[in-house]
Amino acid sequence: MLPEHSLTHEEVEAVARFSLGIPFVIAQTAAMWQEGKPLANIVAPVQSVLGETTPRQQVVKETCERFLMHCFSAKEREQDLRVIYALAMMRRPDVKLLREMLDVTDLEQELQSLRERYSFIWVEQIRLDEKLVQFLREYLLNPVRCDNPIIQQLNERAIAWLELQLEELTRDISDTAEQLQDERIIETIADLTYHHFWQGEEAGWRCLVPQAIVGSQYNRSLAQSLLEVAEVFSSTFSNDGQHRLKLLSKSLESFPEQEDIRQTLEEFEKLAQRKWLDGKRATEYRVILQLERGRLLYRQGKYHEALHVYLEVEKQIPECARQLRKNLAEAFRELGWKFVLNTEIAMAVPSLEAEIACSKAVALNEEDGHNLVALGVAQFGLKKYEKAVVSLTRGISLGIDPSYALTWLGHGYCCQANYTEALITYQKVIKLDPKLAYPHHGLGSVYYNQGKYPEAITAYQKALELNPKLAYSQMGLADVYHSQGKYLEAIAAYQKAIELAPNFALLYSRLGYTHYNQGNYAEALAAHQKAIELDPRLVSSHNGVGMVYHSQGKYLEAIAAYQKAIELNPNYSWAYNSLGWTYLLTGDLTQAKDNFEKAVNIDPKNYSPILYLGLVYALQGNVDEAKNQWQKGLAICQGSDGWSRFSRSLYTIAIGDTEKGITEMQKVLDEEGSAVGVLHDILEDAEILAQCSVKPAEIDTVVEMLKQAIG
Repeated sequence: MLPEHSLTHEEVEAVARFSLGIPFVIAQTAAMWQEGKPLANIVAPVQSVLGETTPRQQVVKETCERFLMHCFSAKEREQDLRVIYALAMMRRPDVKLLREMLDVTDLEQELQSLRERYSFIWVEQIRLDEKLVQFLREYLLNPVRCDNPIIQQLNERAIAWLELQLEELTRDISDTAEQLQDERIIETIADLTYHHFWQGEEAGWRCLVPQAIVGSQYNRSLAQSLLEVAEVFSSTFSNDGQHRLKLLSKSLESFPEQEDIRQTLEEFEKLAQRKWLDGKRATEYRVILQLERGRLLYRQGKYHEALHVYLEVEKQIPECARQLRKNLAEAFRELGWKFVLNTEIAMAVPSLEAEIACSKAVALNEEDGHNLVALGVAQFGLKKYEKAVVSLTRGISLGIDPSYALTWLGHGYCCQANYTEALITYQKVIKLDPKLAYPHHGLGSVYYNQGKYPEAITAYQKALELNPKLAYSQMGLADVYHSQGKYLEAIAAYQKAIELAPNFALLYSRLGYTHYNQGNYAEALAAHQKAIELDPRLVSSHNGVGMVYHSQGKYLEAIAAYQKAIELNPNYSWAYNSLGWTYLLTGDLTQAKDNFEKAVNIDPKNYSPILYLGLVYALQGNVDEAKNQWQKGLAICQGSDGWSRFSRSLYTIAIGDTEKGITEMQKVLDEEGSAVGVLHDILEDAEILAQCSVKPAEIDTVVEMLKQAIG
């Protein structure tokens, strides 16, 4: 019976791959095909029904037995068969291993003798003809022949010798990762795994799985080599074995899917329960699997769960596993960055989790400067600026790429008000990389804090020129405009920053204060509420909400908002100041005084509660103490923003320097007259002064000036 169609190009290629060009194989394949057997069953490995022989197995059997007919036909040729089987079973040419398998003294003579009888033996290369090897291995792996005493004896001798070799090679190396840097050890492990598979599928997997786990952690090329070993035996695998091989192959790809990693970990954990990972390295295997579980959680964005897993790993990790400790340190550091860095604005946020993670990274590997830099940034986010500077300096000293770390070091100096060092540090970064935006942003922050607003604007604009998407620099620019009393420009700049970082709560908070200063109370309230929606713990906006309610005469709502801010942050001085002011207006001088004093104790450089304490004393008739407080407040009220200037002029009048105060008040009104919200607030101050039993000279005139300015 002839086939109804000729071979396709793909089928011709399949035959060529199977036959390796051996005429006998081609002839056998053609004969079976002509008999009507499906070509796929001849040229491709197909699982046979128990007890049946597939066409492919038949071709392999007849081909091998044709080559080995002399070995089967004469008793004196049994030794020939042992040598040929040994050569076919070896993963790679190895004189010492072959000698041990055969238990012969003069291996060369043995091979030369065979070479005279069989042309397919290559003595110098210690191997068989490559075409024969492929067929012979498949022939020997057939379950009917795999239990052959000759094969098992050869294999047992190979395993015994390889185990001794591995023990000798690893004797003085306690760290698994260090072992897997030695090519001899890697090859020995691969050989040992290979020969365990000759014992049977489970024996092979029991050997491969632990080595694959450490290989995936320390040397992926070993893990890949082991998969190549398993592929040789894949045609003999059960469904479980086929599934396991497929999983491992996918998980070792350059960019594996999360689901493949998850399933592979579950497979390993299942095998661990079967005690496949027991032995002297059982703890290391378990820790590696836990670490990989944590990494999977990290990839899934489950950062808190990942941190919990990493902390458990850190408790169990063997002291001698130096590379594993470094790997865990790197995992902690990567996780720390996720907690601390707001990628939308490229700035650090407060995170205890980040500090914990980065501290663990440093403890596990303090020789890596990247860990110290990450810790420094975490400390910066928590406003531990002195510690941040120390960590960043140590990290830089370890020779890492300095640009990024130096920028954060500059931020640390800036927040410590060490502006000289900050400027020097930022200039170093700019010299290293003139196109990096962040150091220019840093310069802007330094100049802003020094009150050098034109220079700050130039620096922020340069940062935005280099990186137009840098929302933090856009916010810095808005802050400068706000401090200059240019509220319309500030509002526009904050709104542009919000376009760049719509989920950054602080932008809405500052926008809210700017609207407040303009007297846009509805817009201010909406902005603060949006900020609280994005970050319910943002105390500045709870305080801002209170200020809006205060200005609307909703004092109970204002007090509740201030108390919420204090609940969230008992050290937030502005909330105590605002709460004290509301109590002052409602006539509760005791509560007012108590809250102003708390504000001063928290932040002695905040001039507002000091000036307001003076108002309390003035209302109580203690004029001397009132003036004492006002003079203290004026000594530190040096800002150039509208509120500072109004406060300075008003309380200059309060201490009795009337002419100077009124002159300055008029000047400020001419320049800041559009700030309706600020005018309303300073008018409240003036009206309180006008209620004092000993009221300052011309204070009624000042009240009228402010009312007219408001219109």
